[in-house]
Amino acid sequence: MFMRRDRERTGTCQRATSVDDSQRILVVDDNETVCLLLSELLGDEGYQVTTVTCGGEALEAFCREPFPLVLLDLVLPDMSGTRVLEEIKRSHPQTDAVLITSHGSMETAVEALRLGAADYLTKPFADLGAVSALVRTTFEKRREKELKAQQAEALARRAEQLETAVKRLMGLARINQALNAARDARELQEAAVRFVAAELDAQRVSMMLLDREAGDLEIVASVGLQPFPPEAGRVRLGEGVAGLVAEKGWALRYCTRDPNPGIPTNVHRGYQADAFVSVPLLEADSGGAGRLAMGVLNACNRVNREPFSAEDEEFLATVADQLVLRLNAAHAASREVRESTYQAVLAFAEALDAKDHTTGEHADGMLKFVEPVGRALDLNWQELEILLFGAVLHDIGKIGVPEVILQKPSRLTEEEFAVMKEHCRKGGDIIRGMTFLAPVIPVIEMHHERFDGQGYPFGKAGEQIPVQARIVAVLDAYDAMMADRPYRKGIGKAAAVAELRRGAGSQFDPQVVEAFLKILNAGEQ
Repeated sequence: MFMRRDRERTGTCQRATSVDDSQRILVVDDNETVCLLLSELLGDEGYQVTTVTCGGEALEAFCREPFPLVLLDLVLPDMSGTRVLEEIKRSHPQTDAVLITSHGSMETAVEALRLGAADYLTKPFADLGAVSALVRTTFEKRREKELKAQQAEALARRAEQLETAVKRLMGLARINQALNAARDARELQEAAVRFVAAELDAQRVSMMLLDREAGDLEIVASVGLQPFPPEAGRVRLGEGVAGLVAEKGWALRYCTRDPNPGIPTNVHRGYQADAFVSVPLLEADSGGAGRLAMGVLNACNRVNREPFSAEDEEFLATVADQLVLRLNAAHAASREVRESTYQAVLAFAEALDAKDHTTGEHADGMLKFVEPVGRALDLNWQELEILLFGAVLHDIGKIGVPEVILQKPSRLTEEEFAVMKEHCRKGGDIIRGMTFLAPVIPVIEMHHERFDGQGYPFGKAGEQIPVQARIVAVLDAYDAMMADRPYRKGIGKAAAVAELRRGAGSQFDPQVVEAFLKILNAGEQ
């Protein structure tokens, strides 16, 4: 027989192996034979089965611990199955329900399906295999739904990262413009604190510089601080938040809702801030002993009362690095400025994947060929740098293209393609505010121009198109042909190479195609 007497009618069926909570089932039926049958059948298939014989017991069981699946009889001694279903769905909407009904209550079953049941079983069970299959299918659909929910949640997180990255990139552009326009150190300091306060939505921002002879920090620029006598604006090195940051060269971030146990209590005790972030202004030590703090940049209390994030700290550190360089009269193209800006650009390019999930992988696929092709065409290091930024940012304008177009699972209409083509101009507009990236704008705007002048958006031809844009055009086309898209599969290497050869001289610069294919073949060998 299918029933074994060593199992209890109610309670959890015991199994020798550990049980996955996602495989738990509650059986609700006033017929003990049905309960034992389902407990035996599903328990042998690896499910953890609990059985009860009335609606009240079912609701009590859900109060103790929810179940991902309930097999629910429509006719119960104390209340209707539809009422039990309503109560379960009200408190646990993610629970799946399979109804158990007799042949004579099909209308009730249909009504229960309208209330949110996943499916139903008709008793007596003519085919136990069909019962097992239905339960298995229900769990499979549940896993698919959970996977889609996880993917949607991941997409939402990446979209949030994109929003933050866009804001930070634009913030860096605005701060760069303000710092570039400053005529002296005083204007630099005031511009920095003003723009940091705006970008971080901070109520108070201050910049402090270290007087090495006196051994203390002095506030030289601030936003949101009340007037105070000169001596009140000085802090001894090693004392308080700013003093510790300057002495150790560490950044500190704190909020009263989530105190950092790594920060000594005496540092923030008495500090009039619910949240703060403080970063050192680091400069190279002339003695070659690393980097020393020349001051501190502080932000306190966000207007929305939220704590400062790790991204806020990183942004403030980037601003601090750029500010140090300018305060030391280093020009904007110095190595540290390029490095900090490049990191911001890479973070932004990765966050673009939230808008169009193919963009991040596409940029990665292109980057491995950028330097080899550039060197094969005798680009110098400045031209290579422009090529690198252009390859990373060539599709940046897609943040202005609606997601319904970017993620469309079929070919675009003419009207949709016209919108898509605007990403070239939009990309240039996004970058235009960053002086350091100005040479990259033509690459972004012209990577869809054709060698024969039939491309867009300007209809440029031949050497009217920057060599970096001609290189990006070839790498862009090859990687796009190799990649799977929602509306087609990748065409494979041989076909992609044939298309590049066919387009050489018309769509593509033939010299770039030749250089790329040599590198591609050399990589194989």
